[in-house]
Amino acid sequence: MNRKRLCLIIDVASLVICLIPLAWFLLRVSKLPDVVPVHFGFGNVPTRFGSKWEYLFMPLFSIGVIIFGICCRYLGLSNVPGVHAREERDLIVAIIVLVSAVLLDVSCFYLFFLAFSR
Repeated sequence: MNRKRLCLIIDVASLVICLIPLAWFLLRVSKLPDVVPVHFGFGNVPTRFGSKWEYLFMPLFSIGVIIFGICCRYLGLSNVPGVHAREERDLIVAIIVLVSAVLLDVSCFYLFFLAFSR
């Protein structure tokens, strides 16, 4: 498999991974109360409450970050020190975007767990 195809598969996987929390939220939004905890302090104690629609920010932010990373790679704006071949650089950046997608999903689901497990 050539590197361009692998980068495309990684990009699609990154976007799909970021769509999971958005779909999860949209499926559950009707069951949520209008006012939910949106900020947590020490000991995971809620310190601020807000609209349930504030939870939409985190999945949309993750999708935005991933799209930004993919666009930077396709426009050639990515820079990896010590790597001169574009295909190698693109693969490294695609993997970084994929790891970012996974970490952003973990943070989304942790926030959802804190808010919805009460």
